[in-house]
Amino acid sequence: MASFVTEVLAHSGRLEKEDLGTRISRLTRRVEEIKGEVCTMISKKYSEFLPSMQSAQDLVTQVDKLSEDIDLLKSRIESEVRRDLHVSTAEFTDLKQQLERDSVVLNLLKQLQEFSSAIEEYNCALTEKKYVTAAWCLEEAQKCLKLLKSRKCFDLKMLKSLSMELTIQKQNILYHLGEEWQKLIVWKFPPSKDTSNLESCLQTELHLCIEQSQKEEKTPGPPISSVLLAFSVLGELQMKLKSFGQMLLKYILRPLASCPSLYAVVESQPNIISIRFESVMTDLEHPSPSEVFAKIRLVLEVLQKHLLDWTVHPSFEEWLSHTMVHYVAMKKK
Repeated sequence: MASFVTEVLAHSGRLEKEDLGTRISRLTRRVEEIKGEVCTMISKKYSEFLPSMQSAQDLVTQVDKLSEDIDLLKSRIESEVRRDLHVSTAEFTDLKQQLERDSVVLNLLKQLQEFSSAIEEYNCALTEKKYVTAAWCLEEAQKCLKLLKSRKCFDLKMLKSLSMELTIQKQNILYHLGEEWQKLIVWKFPPSKDTSNLESCLQTELHLCIEQSQKEEKTPGPPISSVLLAFSVLGELQMKLKSFGQMLLKYILRPLASCPSLYAVVESQPNIISIRFESVMTDLEHPSPSEVFAKIRLVLEVLQKHLLDWTVHPSFEEWLSHTMVHYVAMKKK
């Protein structure tokens, strides 16, 4: 019995050993087959990959070479463009500076031409005794000269010459205006100009010429107004009227305000308006403010109509009335 069991077990173990060996052999063969297939497949894939990889490397090399060529060309272009741009910028700067200099010279020449034209028009107007036009031409020449002086690059010798010419022409027109003024405003005084003497006052006269300049002047309006306007344009009117006002106050207004028997008489002659004095007997030592105002108003109205051609404003009348009252009061004291 024991030997039978032993034989059965031994037989079973041998069978198991044989079965495992068979399986191992079969698996080994299968592994070798799969290994061969894998190697074959890898070899096949690798043999196909190498040419592709080599081609790719060649392309990369060509691309790198092309990129280097592009960089070199770009660098050369930038260098040449930068150099040309620098040259162009320098040329543009030079041209711009030249244009600015030419513009300055052109403006100077334009101002010189305007100055010359103004002086020519001035001479023509002065010859025709168009004093207002001549005065405006001198003012235009003065503006041109002022602009020329503002240009520091202008020749100083030429500026001095132009300034001297302008000064000479201004003095020339002032001389002619002074002559016209003396023809239009004529004072007649006695040998003694003592305003406190009644006889001297009675021989004092003021003559206004109202027709002579109208024939000479081609512009409408009072002739004296043209002369006064020319003085105004030249900036000399205030001084001229101040001088005339001082004489008017001394020889006309003050005697009327201080002497009660003295009255102003206005006479109209051909082309001339005359203001002279007349004496009327009176017992008054001092004239009343209303009489003083009336006498002075008469003189001012004549001057306003034939000399200044302006309307007496009410506020001026009020101021003049208060002034005369104050003056008479001071005389009484």
